[in-house]
Amino acid sequence: MSPHQRNIWPIIVKIARRKQARGESFFTTAKKKENKIIRINPNNIIVQSEIDEEGNPGGHPRPVSRECLEEAWTILKALGQMNSDDMLSRVSKRNKYARTGAIIRGILFELPNVRKKIIDRKMTLIINRNRRSRT
Repeated sequence: MSPHQRNIWPIIVKIARRKQARGESFFTTAKKKENKIIRINPNNIIVQSEIDEEGNPGGHPRPVSRECLEEAWTILKALGQMNSDDMLSRVSKRNKYARTGAIIRGILFELPNVRKKIIDRKMTLIINRNRRSRT
């Protein structure tokens, strides 16, 4: 499957299932916070962060919705690169991303042909349109 296809969800689910089977986690791109995959559902992935909002160990499980992942992917594809400000300024309802925006970017980083780079002191996802797939 091409990472540039319109529906990215099947690729995300495939990556999440592989990570879950191996006991691996998704990590946020900037602070590298671990997010363990608890469950993969038809319309979301449930993750549990290593820390909660106050920085204490053991965050609560939270759903990362298919809708938000697909919307963020559409933004990344359109711009060619995306940091947190780019994403949040273009999403349909900013409050849907309040607790999962960093996790969403961490999941998108796992996609084939996506890399990260610090640009203007912000961790930025970049699509490598001419590179071979990582998966």
